[in-house]
Amino acid sequence: MPERDTKGEYQLKHAKKITLANYRGVGNGIMELQDEIADGFMRSGDMRSDIDIVQKPNDRVQEYDQLGNVKVAKLLSLPRLDFWRGDGLIQTRKEDDTYVLAIDDQKLATRVADSNDGTRKFDDLFVESFRKESIKGLTGVLRSEKLLNGGRYDLTFLWSYCHTMLTDGIAIPTILATQYATETMTPNSLMITAVAGVGLNVMANGMNLMAAAMNHFHALIRGKQADSGILDTTWNEPFVKHSFQDLAVPPVPVDRVLRGEFYLLRNGEKLITRGDSQKQDEFVMGGQ
Repeated sequence: MPERDTKGEYQLKHAKKITLANYRGVGNGIMELQDEIADGFMRSGDMRSDIDIVQKPNDRVQEYDQLGNVKVAKLLSLPRLDFWRGDGLIQTRKEDDTYVLAIDDQKLATRVADSNDGTRKFDDLFVESFRKESIKGLTGVLRSEKLLNGGRYDLTFLWSYCHTMLTDGIAIPTILATQYATETMTPNSLMITAVAGVGLNVMANGMNLMAAAMNHFHALIRGKQADSGILDTTWNEPFVKHSFQDLAVPPVPVDRVLRGEFYLLRNGEKLITRGDSQKQDEFVMGGQ
């Protein structure tokens, strides 16, 4: 059973969270983020940064209160990866320790209104479409964090990819193919190969963990964050494995990408729902 406090509210289990609290756009007041589902995604993907879902501002120069210290001009000028752009309704960027996921809800509302045949309420359709766009954005930041180290291309990133490609991408498959071709493949040989692969992964992940721990320890001694650079590693990088079970998998956390995406596939429909307090039949486009 989900853990809840005395007020019945779900207690987050992951250190990082998804929030919709800063959203002030078209659908403000009619949507609720289901914390249990959001927390499940963060745990499945072992996300290392908070995710803030907001509306995309229309003014390129104005700074909006709902974005806190995020400059809209900086947000909109950030180069986007076309592979994860979707249909153009989403922009994401990393601001300190938070992924800001901005959805063009004005354009989304217009699209929903134009496609509505009158058989369903507009606000239901809007929430459904907003949820789908949010899932696209979450998938994008999951891939960015796990496959691109959140844009931090340091020694941990390079070492992890080199090890994964050489060991898990070339060496182990070559050994298995050789055993098969020479008809020497037996249960014992397969077990030895598997143990060797796990051992090499543990070694590579252990080196990343030790480097990150030393760097973090030195930063604490200096009383400041570690200097950025190619030789720098930080404790909370996605390529640094902390849990015992993660040490056995390849350093590049592809497994977390698969787990996170599978979780969204199974539970994404419950991520953002209609607010229980919203009972009106009409939805005013463009209003707050």
